[in-house]
Amino acid sequence: MLLFWAALLSSVSPNLFSPARHTVEVNGCVEVGYYTITVLLGWPPQPVSLLLDTGSHITALPCSTCSSCGQHQFPLFNVTASSSARVMGCDEKAGKFKCQSCENEQCLFSISYSEGSSLSGIYHTDKVLFSDLLSKTML
Repeated sequence: MLLFWAALLSSVSPNLFSPARHTVEVNGCVEVGYYTITVLLGWPPQPVSLLLDTGSHITALPCSTCSSCGQHQFPLFNVTASSSARVMGCDEKAGKFKCQSCENEQCLFSISYSEGSSLSGIYHTDKVLFSDLLSKTML
């Protein structure tokens, strides 16, 4: 079973940028419905390609503890290196989202797709910098 970290995206730290709408380039394939966007996730920021699921609320990425998550454009996300990453607890809400499956005080997710693939993991929250802001950072 592949383990992916899901990121419920919170706003960028207010002392860096004010909340706003962002424009990002979407990459992927219309024929198979596979789409990604590149963002900087966590603090300090790490470049990642987020998998966009157009049929659910999940935005997922492979984490550094995954041993069979395939090849990716960037190194796998190291959640322990992000001081802003937080495991979503069983009783927490994020917007309209409320945890449906819980184990060891961690909110879990699992989803299967019609073509046979699946994702499962632990919900996290973290900070995100969108690509239209990258020129404003010191990275």
